[in-house]
Amino acid sequence: MERAGELLEKMVELSLNPFLITAAMKVCALGRSRIEELDVESDQEFIRVYRIYAEVAGKNGGDVATGKEMKKLALKLMEEKLKSLTVWREAAWARFHRLKELGAVAAQVPAENVSERLVRYETHLSREIDRTLNRLERLQNMRSDRAVLNGESR
Repeated sequence: MERAGELLEKMVELSLNPFLITAAMKVCALGRSRIEELDVESDQEFIRVYRIYAEVAGKNGGDVATGKEMKKLALKLMEEKLKSLTVWREAAWARFHRLKELGAVAAQVPAENVSERLVRYETHLSREIDRTLNRLERLQNMRSDRAVLNGESR
């Protein structure tokens, strides 16, 4: 059981997908509820499967004498996995929301070719404004020179 839990945790760790982690938590909770429902004293299949998992996980399956002890340990392991999955899910949701925010910010920044075009338009408009201001100044100077020639005061 422990080795299967470690494998599940590694898969979840690599994905950091909050939806996958939530699904893994549901599977874990389902497994826990199934173990809780078992009558371990009369269920020899549970004892056999527990010992196989204990051997695969590198533990001595004979260390636990009764089915009740096996059930208690299995429930403890399931609870630990659920707690670690809860931590992973919270981290995954935080990462998910952060990436969503960054995507929104990135969407506001125009692409390189659009940025270059905007810079060219800005430069063009800046030059046009300078030309227009120069023309306005010349016209104002011409008007003030005419007024002086005609004897008008400002």
